[in-house]
Amino acid sequence: MPSLNSKQTTPTSNIVGDTMASSTLTGKLEADVDIKASPEQFHEMFAHKPHHVHHTCYDKIQGCDLHEGEWGKVGSIVHWSYVHDGKAKKAKEVVEAVDPDKNLITFRVIEGELMVCSHDSSFAQERG
Repeated sequence: MPSLNSKQTTPTSNIVGDTMASSTLTGKLEADVDIKASPEQFHEMFAHKPHHVHHTCYDKIQGCDLHEGEWGKVGSIVHWSYVHDGKAKKAKEVVEAVDPDKNLITFRVIEGELMVCSHDSSFAQERG
C-alpha cells in the first residue's frame, strides 16, 4: 500500500483506494501529494487529526468529520469530502486497523461514490 520513499527530501504520499465490483473487475483511486513531514507526523495526522488533511491538499480533500467513535480508534467511522475529476464527492469509512509502530492506519469504505459499483473497498496509509 502507500509508502514513503525515505530517500526523498519531500515525502510523497501515494494514497490508494481499491474498489471491487466483481471477482474480475477492480479499480483504483490514487493521488500523489507532497507533504513535508516525518512518517510519524504523517501517521499522527491521518490517525488522530484527519480533519487537518485538507490543509495539505485542499484541492483534493475538502474536509473530514468524525461520524462515530474516537479519532484513531478501530471501529470509528470517518466521513470524507473530496474532489475527484473536478466533482465534489463523499465517502464514509470505518477504521479497521491502527499500528503506530508501523505508522499504519487502514480504512474500509462503507458508503459514498466509491461504493457505487463496489462490494468491498479499502484504503490504507502506511509510511515508514
